Amino acid sequence: MTSYDIHWDRVISHLPWREIPESMEAVQTEWQTFLRDEYDLSIGDNVFISEEAVVDLPNGRIGDGTIIASGAIVRGDVTIGANCSVNPYVNVAGKVTVGDGVRIASTASLWGENHVFADPDTPIHQQGNRYEGIEVGDDVWIGAGAVVLDGTAMGSHSVIGAGAVVTSDVPEYAIVVGNPGTIVGYRGESNGPDSGSDLRDRLSQFGEMVAEQVSNVISTHQRNAPDGNLPDHPDSTPVRALCDAVEIAGMFDETPPGWNRTELIEELQELQDPDTGLLPNSGENPSKDHDPTTLPPEWRPYHILSVGYALEVLGETFEHRISAVDNLSPEDLYEHLEELPWETNAWGCGAWIDHYATGLYFNHRYFDSDRSPASVFGWLETSIDPDTGLWGKPTADEGWLQPVNGFYRATRGTYAQYGLEVPFPEATIDTVLRHGRDSTHFREGPRNACNTLDVVHPLWLCGQQTDYRRDEIEKWARIQLDQVLDHWRNGQGFAFELTDEPATLQGTEMWLSVVYLLAELCGMSGELGYKPRGVHRTDVGFDLYRQ
Repeated sequence: MTSYDIHWDRVISHLPWREIPESMEAVQTEWQTFLRDEYDLSIGDNVFISEEAVVDLPNGRIGDGTIIASGAIVRGDVTIGANCSVNPYVNVAGKVTVGDGVRIASTASLWGENHVFADPDTPIHQQGNRYEGIEVGDDVWIGAGAVVLDGTAMGSHSVIGAGAVVTSDVPEYAIVVGNPGTIVGYRGESNGPDSGSDLRDRLSQFGEMVAEQVSNVISTHQRNAPDGNLPDHPDSTPVRALCDAVEIAGMFDETPPGWNRTELIEELQELQDPDTGLLPNSGENPSKDHDPTTLPPEWRPYHILSVGYALEVLGETFEHRISAVDNLSPEDLYEHLEELPWETNAWGCGAWIDHYATGLYFNHRYFDSDRSPASVFGWLETSIDPDTGLWGKPTADEGWLQPVNGFYRATRGTYAQYGLEVPFPEATIDTVLRHGRDSTHFREGPRNACNTLDVVHPLWLCGQQTDYRRDEIEKWARIQLDQVLDHWRNGQGFAFELTDEPATLQGTEMWLSVVYLLAELCGMSGELGYKPRGVHRTDVGFDLYRQ
């Protein structure tokens, strides 16, 4: 090989976007074969990996057309999409997922790992590492010398300026500069959040449109339901669907069309079992011999919420105390909360607390119960993780979905309902925003009403206590509104998932509530002309000590 060939091989190794000469193709084939065999590494077509790069990727993946230049160090649990460039002297380490079309400029660093240093009496090198991970969306440009720290996510189409230090999540299309990284704008006015005046106009027009159509939407679902029983969403029940209709109409100070208010109240009250206070579906006769800690599915524990609040919207309440809740001793309650599967199913655990605490709420407000909620609040206060502001842990398959959704359910029935402050609002905001950038649930594929609500409500609830990261929260909310408002279907409402699936009453009630909460985060909810009135209302704040 001549000095000329050596020179150009080194040039290409550092600048691999140039045309690869034939003299390097055989070397690349041999080098990539070695990497595949050594690391079980998946390498796409038309990939260039410099022999002068450090590549240590067990079970990793590099997509089609991606280049890794000389001097780059790429190691750990790393996945890189198609048509990306990892330029000279870039560091990518730890747990990092990079989308398609991402440009990472020279000397930038993505550190998807961090040392544990909490114990001052133990040398740092003996405390191990933690790996929260970095997520980079599609079409992101990370400038020269930028540093991206563990536990952050960069939304698709965002730009990280040269030398910026990214310590928190970056919304889609955002432009970030400085140390710490600060959002200074968005790429393209049409892609960024609406201006204040534009968004106010959209919300006002949306609210007027829904108000004009709401009666017809409910009537349409009732006409399409067999026997008028409204078996609405596949995961819903006829009772839940009827209560959704009451809540949707109640947002606009109306009663569901075709229903007499007195008959509605009687139908809902008749669902309650007088002995337990629990509520099966109409026509179901579950056994009354049950363990009160289980609130078993055949008793439909969510009906405590849906039926109870629907009755309140109609100006009434249950006829019977929910004795299944009051009969649970503080000792049994504590033991049950300790035994719940918080590590794997924090969402379900939070739901149990929501059902229990809402039963307490109705018993205190309407039946003079002497069962104090202090026990459930005591457990929540002493069991919360102060570093995340949540209960439970992320899971390998779903990330933070379980604990974030569980936080919403647990706090909806407790802190929000009783008007109390959550213990660690800033830590909660950090974790919830991180989850809100999760590509699995929010940037790729259809998003559903439940997962979106369970992010929006905690951000709103914590925002009642602190202005922490308020600008980021508002910009995130604007982006969500931009993506949700156009999915309303005239005469039908919202689908539960923003896809081509049929619109439902459950989807309509939940998305209308989500839109209201998002608008609240932007200080514009008054433009809508409606407020959630039932399960998802924002003005509960029940103080049992003043009742």
